[in-house]
Amino acid sequence: MDSRVVEGLAGAARRNVVEAYVGLVRQLPGARVEPRHGFLLALSDADVSFSNFAAGFERTDDVHRTIQDLVLAARWRRPFWAFLGSDDGPPELPPAIEAAGFVPKQTHFQMAAEGPPMDPGVELEECRTPSERREAASFMCEQFFWQAPPRTKRTVEQAVAGSPHTILVHRDRRRTLAAAMVTHHAESDGLYNLCVLDGWRGRGMGSGLVATVRQRAAERGVPVLLHCEDHLTAWYRSRGFKSFGRLRAFSWLDK
Repeated sequence: MDSRVVEGLAGAARRNVVEAYVGLVRQLPGARVEPRHGFLLALSDADVSFSNFAAGFERTDDVHRTIQDLVLAARWRRPFWAFLGSDDGPPELPPAIEAAGFVPKQTHFQMAAEGPPMDPGVELEECRTPSERREAASFMCEQFFWQAPPRTKRTVEQAVAGSPHTILVHRDRRRTLAAAMVTHHAESDGLYNLCVLDGWRGRGMGSGLVATVRQRAAERGVPVLLHCEDHLTAWYRSRGFKSFGRLRAFSWLDK
């Protein structure tokens, strides 16, 4: 990709991730979201991965102050995560974050697809009522967090169902077969929580859902952005996505 295209996508991804996670954390008890020096801070009384975090890191000349604010917030709530994209903050920020006591735990690949898809889509229903959104959120939790404690599932379900984000499902007459959460930013659509019911995978439902999301984004004139684990990048590449960066998750470890 052209360096200017990559820079534009990285900035759009930073804003999309912030919008996605902030929309979730605002549904949790005790939630508050406020700016700090060079980043956005989100805190709550919950204990899931998006309940207490820093994201949206900006290029600042005072990295020391950014680290001070970050460590102070991390000591206040546990667990605490810092999400850092490839183009987030100045170059000296990642090593400074690690030196302050944060440990890199996850690396996801940022990917983008622009224009209409080549593959056919599937019919999707948008969940609009509270009961429809709760049912879809519960479906997502069962696919992603099937081993998690019931309390964790309820927290995630509450956040997804109550968020301002679009929830799309593909159903047969009896049940949900596939689902995804989509965020809509002025410059991009973000694809999150794509999942297919066990036993129905490998039948093209995930591909069809992605194609429909891409078609809707193309009609808005914006790219679809996502971040995924390494083993999923080949699957998304075969469906028209290209890698442009990485999203790293740092966990606070008090020394």
